[in-house]
Amino acid sequence: MVLLVTYRIADPDLWQHLLVGKVIWTEHRIPHMQEWVWPTHGMPDVLPSWLFRALAWPFWAMAGVPGLFAWRWLCALATFALLWRAARAAGARGPWALVALVWCALLYRQRSQVRPETFTLILAAAQLWLLERRRARGVLAGALDPAWFVVPIALLWANAHLSYYIGLAITGAYAVAAMVPTRGSAPAQAPRTLWLALLASVAVSFANPFGWRALAQPFEFAFVWRHEPVFQAISELQPIEWPRYASAWLPAWFAALGLLALVRTWRRGPDPVQWLLLLAFVPQAFVSQRFLGYLSVLVAPFLARDLDDVGEALVTPVLRA
Repeated sequence: MVLLVTYRIADPDLWQHLLVGKVIWTEHRIPHMQEWVWPTHGMPDVLPSWLFRALAWPFWAMAGVPGLFAWRWLCALATFALLWRAARAAGARGPWALVALVWCALLYRQRSQVRPETFTLILAAAQLWLLERRRARGVLAGALDPAWFVVPIALLWANAHLSYYIGLAITGAYAVAAMVPTRGSAPAQAPRTLWLALLASVAVSFANPFGWRALAQPFEFAFVWRHEPVFQAISELQPIEWPRYASAWLPAWFAALGLLALVRTWRRGPDPVQWLLLLAFVPQAFVSQRFLGYLSVLVAPFLARDLDDVGEALVTPVLRA
């Protein structure tokens, strides 16, 4: 993972992120006005990524470029350690799960510049681990329901990036899945608590310095801003540039996602969480390649579980022979 994210930093947005972080630390305030560029200087400004910028600045202040690489290494390791734990909770046990995670990391590396996603992808991986572990073990009577831990994750996410809605979607997927009957005996899922945790997550998302205006930004982009020429000129917001991802074998990766999910459904029954996340976020990644990084994390535990299942059944006996 460290080697995959160790390459030249080439992100002009980085300097704006660091400057805002510097202002937060040195002036002890979160800027609410546009004070960086003309011609909107002095106008009200919304900074949904203020928390990420405040976290990233000390790495630069203490160590410069090596500090930024340390940020990338730590974020990558934290993200994929949590995804490994989520895959284990989902049922992955053998080495093929690690192959799947490395494959996902080849896509993750495209989004491993020092950007808000590097922090929020840790939150996504942590949420998947918590909820997958809860689904595997059930909810013990009298114990604190792990579902409530998604609420502080939602609070952090809403202050770190406008992609906060992805965390809400993850909780929603597990809440829906908890209401779907499963084959055989399954641990108690307590869907009511998941729905209450989702409502609480929505509520705490408003606890950011910019209130509803920060939460409105992804919807403003979806319905208004994406039609503006300035956004249409940004390549990462456009549909997938397939040659760019040749080293990750992206077409084969998408094929594996679908085929392995179908094999899992045929052998063991459908996994509602897996299918809901695929149906929600695969189209988003096709429309805007920026979301390939998120998709690679959201599906990683399930791809790892399914590839491990098929690998142990079909490939491992051949290799041993």
